[in-house]
Amino acid sequence: NNYGFEIERNTSDRWQKIGFINGNGNSNSQNEYSYVDKNPIGSSKFLYRLKQIDNDGQSDYSKVVEVELVPNEFALYQNYPNPF
Repeated sequence: NNYGFEIERNTSDRWQKIGFINGNGNSNSQNEYSYVDKNPIGSSKFLYRLKQIDNDGQSDYSKVVEVELVPNEFALYQNYPNPF
């Protein structure tokens, strides 16, 4: 009875819908879903949750997941020509 999932991100103490993934309806088999947040702006720590929506409109929220983005490389490059 799965209509789909709304992906929500918490920004400034406010939950905002950032995407939707269609569900597989009535299925007895295991299904995998994925979503990539391509626009994480404003912080290095983000809170996410899913809103699972049934075909009849009922919904339920997942547990909140915290994600911290950490750069994997720091680099300084030559400023050429150097204006100073």
